[in-house]
Amino acid sequence: MLGGFSKNMIKQQNLVGSVKGTPGIHLGAAMNFKPLRKSSKFSLEKQSALITRGYTQTIGSFKHEASLAYITSTLLAKYSFRFLSIQNGFSYEVLADASGPQFEAKYSEFDISWISGINLFENRRAGIYFHYFLGLKPVYNYYMFDKLGNFIEEIHDVKNRSLLFGIKVRITEIYDEK
Repeated sequence: MLGGFSKNMIKQQNLVGSVKGTPGIHLGAAMNFKPLRKSSKFSLEKQSALITRGYTQTIGSFKHEASLAYITSTLLAKYSFRFLSIQNGFSYEVLADASGPQFEAKYSEFDISWISGINLFENRRAGIYFHYFLGLKPVYNYYMFDKLGNFIEEIHDVKNRSLLFGIKVRITEIYDEK
C-alpha cells in the first residue's frame, strides 16, 4: 500500500481558532483472510501501515502547525464484487512521532478510527483504494486559562477525519489447498 491523504484533521470543537488539515503520506502492507470457505466474496483484511497526518491551527495571527506519525493496525471486513470491494472496520493507531510546538499541549498516544472504503480493480495485480477514517477520540489535549492565569478547563480537541487514497500492489497469493 502506498498513497497520500487529502484533508486529514479537522477541529472537533469551535473553541479556539480554526483548523485545516495538511496532506500526508502512508506506506504499509495488507493480508487477506477468507474465514468462510463457502463464501468467495467475503474476507477479512489485516493492514499495518505508517501514516503521517497533520494540521495547521490558526488563532488570530498565531499559527500552530503539527505533524503526527502513526503506526496503525487495521482490521477490515471486505465484500468483493467483480472489480470492486467494499470495506468497513476499525483502525488502532499508536503515535510514533509528533513534531511542532507543543504549547502546554499533549497529543494522545493512540487514536481509534472507524474506516469505510472501496478498492477498485480488486482482482488485478494493482488496484486503487479510497478509505475514509472517522476518528472516534480527540488527539489533541490542552488547557484553557483565564486572563489571570487560572485554570479553567482541559480541552480535548481535534479529531481525525481523513480521506486516504493510494495504490495497492498484490505481491503474492497464498491458497489453502484443503
